[in-house]
Amino acid sequence: MNKLRVGFIGTGRISDLHALGYLQDARSTIVAVSDTNRELAMKRGNAWGVPEKRVFADYHDLLSLPDVDVVEILLPHHLHRIAAVEAAGAKKHVSLQKPMALTMAEADEIVETTKREGVILKVFENFIFYPPVQRAKALIEAGDR
Repeated sequence: MNKLRVGFIGTGRISDLHALGYLQDARSTIVAVSDTNRELAMKRGNAWGVPEKRVFADYHDLLSLPDVDVVEILLPHHLHRIAAVEAAGAKKHVSLQKPMALTMAEADEIVETTKREGVILKVFENFIFYPPVQRAKALIEAGDR
């Protein structure tokens, strides 16, 4: 079985929670990390078993790696669009933390780019079964906008 090879773009506080899912799944491995805070990237990379030579301050270096299948983009929201579009252009599947973008136009660009590049886009939403979210979904489906 081939493992899903994951790169992390952003190693802030939330990254540890995302990493657990990959570290606890025998079908995946974290192969590279990037963060403008190199010290933090090194700390996370070390904890997740990523070799030092695969820890980057610039995520473009991570995107250039041929053995990264998917990227977890865990950046501030205003950086989601550019990182997702560039990742898709590098033929990496994209996982984004919510909100995926700041505007509908940015969200549309991300969706269109991932479709055009033939990569999978996943937006991570951890409260989909939270009652207020379920109620909002029901209202939208009923046509109440």
